[in-house]
Amino acid sequence: MRALSVYSLLIDHLSTAVVQLNNKLEIEYLNPAAEMLLAVSRRRIYGHDLGAAFRENEGSILALQAAIESGHPFTKREAEIECSNNKKLFCDYTVTPIMGTSK
Repeated sequence: MRALSVYSLLIDHLSTAVVQLNNKLEIEYLNPAAEMLLAVSRRRIYGHDLGAAFRENEGSILALQAAIESGHPFTKREAEIECSNNKKLFCDYTVTPIMGTSK
């Protein structure tokens, strides 16, 4: 497990879901709170496209890609996402690009 190596112990104990993606929108890391929220196993989902964990509208994917390209964070309120088990959730989330960390 490479992603977030030094901080993963701390992040694993957060009650806030954390998902790390690479610049291709592939999942590199999920903490246990994200596993519970999205009803996925991190061991099975690593390396898969974000859509393997949940789906949202195309505009949100474009905003995520724009954040990666520009390096500017953004927050989305009351997002409706559909998990891989077809359960729909409403949540707020923040995207924070961390430059220079993706392969």
